[in-house]
Amino acid sequence: MLKAREYHSSSVLDGLLYVVAADSTERYDHTTDSWEALQPMTYPMDNCSTTACRGRLYAVGSLAGKETMVMQCYHPEMDLWSLVDCGQLPPWSFAPKTVTLNGLMYFIRDDSAEVDVYNPTKNEWDKIPSMNQ
Repeated sequence: MLKAREYHSSSVLDGLLYVVAADSTERYDHTTDSWEALQPMTYPMDNCSTTACRGRLYAVGSLAGKETMVMQCYHPEMDLWSLVDCGQLPPWSFAPKTVTLNGLMYFIRDDSAEVDVYNPTKNEWDKIPSMNQ
């Protein structure tokens, strides 16, 4: 990476590795074995979790120095981050772990068995049955 960091999240989008931190975003291209500095998030987050969905990179977490949770979206074709107007986020205590499956984003909480699901195409939140453990 171009910059050493502790608190970050990483995801793969279109075969490229993205590393997102409060003050920076970087992309690694394995075909050229090179890193590229990208635009940082518009609103820095103290702790975030990322996932790739439908050609974009999403980050969810707490705004730096605040307890407010937000979701941001990175548009790789424009090298631009934007806030996602996704309505009221679920009441997470911490940034949940995220993963994408079949165009839906799943948010797994650290402090409960609940799993929240976001459909970015419909801009809708839902839940699936709680995990067993």
